[in-house]
Amino acid sequence: MVIAKDPEVVTELAWWANNIGVTGGAFDSYLLLRGLRTLVPRMELAQRNAQAIVKYLQTQPLVKKLYHPSLPENQGHEIAARQQKGFGAMLSFELDGDEETLRRFLGGLSLFTLAESLGGVESLISHAPP
Repeated sequence: MVIAKDPEVVTELAWWANNIGVTGGAFDSYLLLRGLRTLVPRMELAQRNAQAIVKYLQTQPLVKKLYHPSLPENQGHEIAARQQKGFGAMLSFELDGDEETLRRFLGGLSLFTLAESLGGVESLISHAPP
């Protein structure tokens, strides 16, 4: 899908996408259009859930640092508040503890899977070594 304000830009981007073979097929288009119909309520729910997790993590003594655009101390807060209708559903945090603390935390999770991906519908968590 190509979205741009200027129709000439759309035409050029569509030409390039077709030229280098990055266009989807008919079924891909169907799935995209079907998903767009429910995108707003899904994003609203995901953002509410993320905000609830942020509020919970703010109360946890083992959370050393929390990163989410909804937090005023986040470096992207002002621009996100100005440009977006919500703050998104992705967050990051640092635990205050050693490697064993981290392993216990990750091992105790039941709703989040330890994996790295930005394109799925699963709730994932990943560990980036310092």
